[in-house]
Amino acid sequence: PKSTQAPVTVDRFLASKPLRAEVSTRPGPGGKKLSYMSGDIITKTLNEAFGFDGWSLDVKQATREENVKDDKGRYHVAYIATVRITHQRSGVYREDCGSGDAVDKNLAAACGN
Repeated sequence: PKSTQAPVTVDRFLASKPLRAEVSTRPGPGGKKLSYMSGDIITKTLNEAFGFDGWSLDVKQATREENVKDDKGRYHVAYIATVRITHQRSGVYREDCGSGDAVDKNLAAACGN
């Protein structure tokens, strides 16, 4: 018997919504919830779409935008990074930027989060 489902193409795979279990949330500004996917999930998704060694990630720039110690002795750090993901076979790439922040009493821990 022939399958009635269309084959999964890379375009269709990447356009699909992630499984709810793969999306995490964290507190954001103004009491909002921010949704994100972990780096492990992103790596798994790219490997499934393009195959192991079928893509590459290059951090083009990373800048610490904030490094402030508050009156409670906690360090507030914020970073902005520009990254490029390249499809190895075609050379097609997507470049974008993102940000992250953390607060910790230990500066190294704040920077590593």
